[in-house]
Amino acid sequence: MTSAQGGQRWGQLSYGSLPADPVTHAGAGWRVKESVGDVTDEESQRMLALAVTRFESHVPFPGVGQRAEVYQALPRRFGYLPSGDEALYWHAAQVDMDGAGRTGNVFSHLLLDRHPVAPSPRHAPVALWRSEGFLAPHQYALVDGARLGDEPPAPGPVVTRENLLTFLFDSAHWRVGVLAVLADAAFAALEGGPRVVLRCEDQQEAALWIGAVNAIQSMRDARRLGFSLYERGTSEHANGVDQAFARGVHIAVVPPSDEYAPAGAVVEIDPHAVVTLGQPGGQHVFADGRAVPVGVMSSLVTLCLFTAVDAAALFDAVDDVSRRTGDCPNILLSWPFAMAILRNADEYPDAAALARTVVVRGTPPQVAADPELRALAESATVQAMSDDPAQIWAELQAIPSASYAYQLVASAYLVAALGTPGWLSRNDSAPVPETPENLDAVATAAVGALDRMLAADGADPVGALRLIGFLGQVLGLGPVDPRIEGRLEDLVARTIEQLVVHPAHAEILVQAGPFDELVLGRWIVPALDNRIPSAPGRSIYSTPPALLRGLFGASALLAPGPHAGRTDFQWDAAALALEGAAVPDAVLRDELAGRLLERYHSWAEVPRDGLGILQAASATWSTSRLLAVTAGDFSRVLPDVVIRVILTASAEDARILSQQPLLAADQRQLASWVSWARDLESARSLLPSGSEPEALSNIAGQLQGLLGRPDDREYAFVPLTAALSIIVRAQGVVLPSQAHPLLADVAAKAAADPAFTARTVPYLRAYAAADPERARPLLLQLAVIGAAAMGSEFRLSPEEAANAALRDAGGERLVDVIASSALSGAARGAVTVEDLTAALKERALGDDVKADRVAKRWWRARGLGTGIAIADNGAEFLGSLFRGRQKGEG
Repeated sequence: MTSAQGGQRWGQLSYGSLPADPVTHAGAGWRVKESVGDVTDEESQRMLALAVTRFESHVPFPGVGQRAEVYQALPRRFGYLPSGDEALYWHAAQVDMDGAGRTGNVFSHLLLDRHPVAPSPRHAPVALWRSEGFLAPHQYALVDGARLGDEPPAPGPVVTRENLLTFLFDSAHWRVGVLAVLADAAFAALEGGPRVVLRCEDQQEAALWIGAVNAIQSMRDARRLGFSLYERGTSEHANGVDQAFARGVHIAVVPPSDEYAPAGAVVEIDPHAVVTLGQPGGQHVFADGRAVPVGVMSSLVTLCLFTAVDAAALFDAVDDVSRRTGDCPNILLSWPFAMAILRNADEYPDAAALARTVVVRGTPPQVAADPELRALAESATVQAMSDDPAQIWAELQAIPSASYAYQLVASAYLVAALGTPGWLSRNDSAPVPETPENLDAVATAAVGALDRMLAADGADPVGALRLIGFLGQVLGLGPVDPRIEGRLEDLVARTIEQLVVHPAHAEILVQAGPFDELVLGRWIVPALDNRIPSAPGRSIYSTPPALLRGLFGASALLAPGPHAGRTDFQWDAAALALEGAAVPDAVLRDELAGRLLERYHSWAEVPRDGLGILQAASATWSTSRLLAVTAGDFSRVLPDVVIRVILTASAEDARILSQQPLLAADQRQLASWVSWARDLESARSLLPSGSEPEALSNIAGQLQGLLGRPDDREYAFVPLTAALSIIVRAQGVVLPSQAHPLLADVAAKAAADPAFTARTVPYLRAYAAADPERARPLLLQLAVIGAAAMGSEFRLSPEEAANAALRDAGGERLVDVIASSALSGAARGAVTVEDLTAALKERALGDDVKADRVAKRWWRARGLGTGIAIADNGAEFLGSLFRGRQKGEG
């Protein structure tokens, strides 16, 4: 016979102690006699591992020359062992003395089933017991003529449906009770529980017991049940029942007279002993004290197997259910029998409730393809479940999510949850199962829940949000019943409107619990996008930040989509993400800055919470980026953004900016100066000797002229920043006589106009951050010449201030520096008298410093009570300095 998958399904070997073979010249002894069915070497090894070489019968061999029926009555070793994707049968018979007078011979017929889950033939393995197809040459003279057939052994005459029914319902014995106990034990063994020792003297009876268990199983499970119809309790050759269990056998038949001490977890059943059936959770107890744990099958069997007619109908129904589900793997082994009961539930009312419980927990997914079985399973679920979602949820946790039973119970849970408002409004979020495929019943319950919430007209926003979150997770991304979709959108829109109009209500979002990202993306975000509220106050947000935080939390915002497709709400989410980020995303910040420039006509219109984004983002802008975001309309950009870009531009970019017609005149002029400075930097080595001071003087003169213009509040900082930039870039060639007057004018303007200083300092700070290496010397110069309001913004250290004073060629600031930076205030002690003395001597101030001028400034400072507190060591220092100078010390 070939399998549906191609090739031979069956393979056969015969094996025994054989006489010498004159054809193959094989000597006498144990060897394979014959092979049929293309048995490979690997398959042969697996089959021969089950060959019997020592029968060890508890019935003595009768000797030679007996009638055939005497030999037929002898025990045989027969067993079945599923192994991976294949199954093995072994059949062994005792043989009389060989030609040399040796006894104890055995002849084994081994059978390999390469596709044991094939749908046909539909018989259980034990049905092959006493098949005429199994060779049993009890006389040695017949061994040579024992030939394997081309077809595998067919079912024998013992385990038939008629014999099973007659056996089970023999009026002299109550065998249904024993079957109930044996079924519990066998089903438990299949699920990894204790193995089963069945005590039987009669192998025919043992085969019928196993056949009865198979009759209430699916065909697939019957073929998973390994058994041996003959094992000894102990064996002199390590071939006893424990070895059978080690090979994988689930039920081993052992003669009642054999002593046996189990090596592992084993239950023993004597079908002739009196047994008291136990209750669920308890044990079945035999008269000799042996016990078997109670399972569900014993209750089902005893509640419906009353007559042979009942049994025949249920056995047929079990096989039919099994066949219609493709002999699929069962989640619960008792499921086929439970389904068989429910097909005739009116006839077995006492068993129906328990059968429904089994069906609810064990229905496999294959049932969905069979309308009759699906309807039966759905009806059982409805009848078995309570209306309490908590109980149904607890039941659901015991069911594998891959089963159809899970879908049935999940649907029942969802219906109960939607019909129980208190369940959805609990303090923690109501749990959501994996969404069942059939949502008909759930849709009806959802419509009812939505109608009730809409009728409440916003009275319960927390309940509304929880219902939205619950339904959103249930519906997922799949198609939505139109009845649900419209109602759910209305409820979401109404609730979001309520929260946006009253931002103070956002705290109810915390009560409603966190939202699933899928729910946010599919239902809540569109509702926020579709509503176009006015910005709340002076804020860049269209949606109140409190609402955003309530919906998404501080660090669980929806990731904004591509710039081109980003919605107003997603921009809000991006802004909130930047606000809460320890390390802001620079790309996102730059995109958001561009968005703000598009959204507001002028930088002056940008709300306060957007200015920081613009400032931070534009710090890295290039000329090309500036031109891209403004498209020529520079009024949209913060002025210091333009200045920063100009000051950091290359010579070529600066010339491009100087030619932008819509750029302010002062800014174009600044761009020209920057381009000159760049050119000067790059061409300094090529300038004729002596031309650098002249070029710089020309630039400085233009800047000084610009400083004298009337103060323009909008661009007052432009000439200052330009002057500082040019001076910084020309540090290497500027002469003190050229740089100092310009800086003095800057300082004078800052001192005379606090508004000028307040306006300028932020831009100086931004410039310093953009180009710190060049800006630092300039800031020190400002501290030296008296622009203290600006210099203090940069937190100059006392060392830096003192060193700047020492570089002051004019010397007018010496006393102030000593007083404020070296000897008083928070910086006191940072620069010692010795440090200053050494520095002054090193500079050899000599004629460049007029002692009387220094003294007059110091005494004037004390006399005017300016608050400068000069310590004693400062006075001593000045006195020693003056005395030394009078003596001509330098």
